[in-house]
Amino acid sequence: MDMYEDFQENGSSLDNGSDLMGKFMFAAPGCEGMTFEDCIKWQFLYSYTHPTSVALITLYGLSFLVGVVVNFLVLYVILTEKHMHSVANVYIVNLAVCDLLVLFLCIPMNMGREIYRNYIYGEVICKFFPYMQAVAVSSSVLSHTAISLDRYYVICKPLQSRARSVKKSTMPVLCSIWVIATIIMFPLAYFNSITSVDLAVPIDLEILSCQESWPSTPWKLGYNIALFVILLCVPCIIMAINYVLIAFKLWNQKADLFAQDSSRPQTPRGSRQDSPSTRQSMGRRRVVKVFVVLAIVFTASWLPYYILNIWLDLQPEEKLEGVALLLYDFALCLGISNSAVNPVCYCFLSKPLQRGLQQKFRKKSQQQSTSVRLTLHQLSVQDPGSVHSRHRHCHSRLLRSKSSIQ
Repeated sequence: MDMYEDFQENGSSLDNGSDLMGKFMFAAPGCEGMTFEDCIKWQFLYSYTHPTSVALITLYGLSFLVGVVVNFLVLYVILTEKHMHSVANVYIVNLAVCDLLVLFLCIPMNMGREIYRNYIYGEVICKFFPYMQAVAVSSSVLSHTAISLDRYYVICKPLQSRARSVKKSTMPVLCSIWVIATIIMFPLAYFNSITSVDLAVPIDLEILSCQESWPSTPWKLGYNIALFVILLCVPCIIMAINYVLIAFKLWNQKADLFAQDSSRPQTPRGSRQDSPSTRQSMGRRRVVKVFVVLAIVFTASWLPYYILNIWLDLQPEEKLEGVALLLYDFALCLGISNSAVNPVCYCFLSKPLQRGLQQKFRKKSQQQSTSVRLTLHQLSVQDPGSVHSRHRHCHSRLLRSKSSIQ
């Protein structure tokens, strides 16, 4: 844009002579040897050299690497360790799947848009990818809400939750979450289409983009407000109420357990925290703490995007500024980066997951050391025999050579 402003200051038409054209070409970085039209296209279409695009590409790349590696690691540990097949970990697996979908669907497309502004992926991808991105994000927030309800049911109503199994209690809920998410986000698949945008530059430059084409602005604004209420406001209220009730229950339970344990004789280990009831209470508090942190991080990551999206819908298109659109890009990047932050929170806050990771790495190191020892043992067993056989072979050859000479 700086190049185009410099052009406007020196002349408003392409008929100002070769001196202006030469000055313009010389002032444009990266345009040496290009025609005027090619230089304009380069500056507006290939945006990966712009500082903001470089920053977004870097953030997207880091989020993708961290999120994919750590999410797959979390899935590997939970799915391969039978003692971790609990209701809470089933929800964590679902969140990890949602995060992987967001990472694989959102980041490549957004990075591609920051590298080359023209949309070249076709109508089918334009409808499918944004729709699946929205389904994955909405499944995440609905999963957080279901987790808070499940923890409330387990902790505040323990007698009713003991008879539940993992399949009976979680699988119908997870299926309902995905069905609701696909229904809520269906308008995106219907109204997303490829549109052309004519830029106000000295040449005719048409840029294709994939965006929502609603019948009117009030329709789009109403839908975005409905998503804001359904996927952010209502879930946050439900989670806040559930976790406050859980906190009161655990705090009172902790006080009652301590009073009961203080009346009992201490164990030889000398700690009242070794009783099964106290350990269970502490384990539940750790699980709740993990999910509370995840809910807070999710809300903080996506709240700026939803607010800015509604604010942009309220503004006329002719009054939209580059700063507002730039903030939208960074707000979207912040929301997507939540899929990389979630598994990091699991690893730092969940002690069972930490122990599972340590056991996996310990088993791998033990297997590698065992294989190395076996290899060295085989070499030590085989080498002496092979050496002796070679000596015997050489000795026999020497004897035969001597006999032939004699």
